[in-house]
Amino acid sequence: MTFTPQNIRTRLALKYTGVFALLLFVYTIVTVLFLYFYFSNQLDLNLKEELEIVQELLHYSNYEIKSKTFEMQHEPKRFERLVEIWSDSILEYRSSAFNEQLIFPEPRSDHLSHQPHYLSLTLPTGEHWRMIYVAVPSEGRQRLVRISMNEDHILDQMKEYFLFMTIVAPLFFGIAALAGYIMAKQALAPIDRMVVHAKRIGTENLKERLPIVNPNDELGNLAIVTNELLDRIQNSFERLQRFTADASHELRTPLTAMRSVGEVGLQDSRPAEQYREVIGSMLEENARLTRLVDSLLLLSKADSGKVPLSIENVDLLQFIKESSEVITVLAEEKEQKLQIEGIDGIIVTIDKIIFRQALLNLIDNAIKYTSGGGIIVIRALNDEGKFATIEVSDNGPGIPKEDQEKIFDRFYRVDKDRSRETGGAGLGLAIVQWAVRIHHGSLSVESSPSGSTFRITIPQVV
Repeated sequence: MTFTPQNIRTRLALKYTGVFALLLFVYTIVTVLFLYFYFSNQLDLNLKEELEIVQELLHYSNYEIKSKTFEMQHEPKRFERLVEIWSDSILEYRSSAFNEQLIFPEPRSDHLSHQPHYLSLTLPTGEHWRMIYVAVPSEGRQRLVRISMNEDHILDQMKEYFLFMTIVAPLFFGIAALAGYIMAKQALAPIDRMVVHAKRIGTENLKERLPIVNPNDELGNLAIVTNELLDRIQNSFERLQRFTADASHELRTPLTAMRSVGEVGLQDSRPAEQYREVIGSMLEENARLTRLVDSLLLLSKADSGKVPLSIENVDLLQFIKESSEVITVLAEEKEQKLQIEGIDGIIVTIDKIIFRQALLNLIDNAIKYTSGGGIIVIRALNDEGKFATIEVSDNGPGIPKEDQEKIFDRFYRVDKDRSRETGGAGLGLAIVQWAVRIHHGSLSVESSPSGSTFRITIPQVV
């Protein structure tokens, strides 16, 4: 079973300590190897210098070896060199300080080389020696010069250094863990402050935001992104509140009207004709309520992304003509004229049912806000072969500039009294905007006191 600390700063401190331990171990190994090779190289250089001195004595000074014990008798020191001179497998000279304490192997015939060679030896006593040897011509003979030096001191130094690092490593680990914990705590302190501040944010104070100490570091970026998320949540919450209030109001209005009409109809005995009028009024309110509920259900499904699409390729102009036939009777009642213009052969990929509802909503709005005898123009245009455009233009009173960006919000109506008379609930354009978006298009409006033009742009099949 593995232990996993729950605290982030503890995990960071442990990881920091682990990384430090790994680096310290690697540093120790690299240092030991470096020191070993450095001291070994220095030892080889010293041996080579001693060898050159002996070579000069044999070559240029006519040095004659008279005795194997030429030097004074004394105890060998730790870093003292052992010099041997061999001639025809006969030991002619040996450093007297060592006497017979050390016995090295006799030279082999392949050692008679005029180039210096190094050799590492391990004696039966367990000591480690480093030797350099070379063949030197002297007095008409080949003499083999060997110079050796004990290299145990190098290994001892490495062991002492490694033992020292082993002893002080726990202290280093403790300091690293404490420093890592303190640094992690300081680094995460802004998150603690953000957590405390975030706990105070609720539905009653959604306008509050997290403090941003440094907008250029990661924590500052986290605070900025979180604040942007809070902005979206606040906007969604406010829209939901407005939607709930508007939906309640819109639902209450026809229910109240139906109740009032019903109560009036039940007060006194009335002729059958008046009862039919009462029932007719109630049915009108019921139809309005049904349309409102259907629109709310459609938008609810749209928000949840649960509206399946049945995509197919259609000719845009032909689609507009077929769709407008359904609503022509409403224009005829107001003696209006629906004029359809455009180019044949513009192919778009759409869900015919959803897109027809969006188009009919735009035409229905144009009919409602255009006076009797007016003209409503519907155009199908080709935009550089990449996009198709549908324009619905009327000659109504237009939309004030300050309202043009809000008319696509749910339940927003420019003239609420007039919308009530026409039966609108302020959801038609919201449905149009949703339908255009799921077809990867855009919706815009241009308006003036002489009329308005709604423009739908969607990709066309090339």
